[in-house]
Amino acid sequence: WRLVLQHYDVFGKLGEGSYGQVRLAKCKVTGEQVAIKYINDFENEYEYVKVIREIQILGQLTLMKNNFYTTKLLDLLVVNK
Repeated sequence: WRLVLQHYDVFGKLGEGSYGQVRLAKCKVTGEQVAIKYINDFENEYEYVKVIREIQILGQLTLMKNNFYTTKLLDLLVVNK
């Protein structure tokens, strides 16, 4: 989380789901507003694999032209504890 805070000013919570929270942030360099999803620790390997698979699919969808149904995936940061 500290790495995110080095690059972004993080504001209020936009939403919450089964695996984490989505927060509004602003890039310190470009000023671009982004949504950052903070994913909680996983209880087991299955949950981890499921979420990573969903993120990979989202990444593929964001590459499609004229796709109005997904948010552009800018980056993915995985931190092992």
